[in-house]
Amino acid sequence: MEFLARAIVNRLEDRGLVEFRDAANALVDVGTLQAATSMAMPGMVMTGDVTVTPLGPGRFAIAGQYSMSGAWTLALDWSGPRGRGRTSVDVEVE
Repeated sequence: MEFLARAIVNRLEDRGLVEFRDAANALVDVGTLQAATSMAMPGMVMTGDVTVTPLGPGRFAIAGQYSMSGAWTLALDWSGPRGRGRTSVDVEVE
């Protein structure tokens, strides 16, 4: 079964919501979620801390700490009843 990971990040508070939904737009239980952020810079990669809080099956609150504005990548790794998976979401931090 395919499903979509969607991240909505409030750029002002560095908080967001990650949801996993199937083709019928129903939330999908993916089990546990781990998240990490990174920003590619010339000659190095910056990282940030992300806290993940489960809100129910398929829905997670995230809180990140970004050291500067710009284009960051939010990497999402999950493991649970539907198997394991990984995806990434581009996040613009202002």
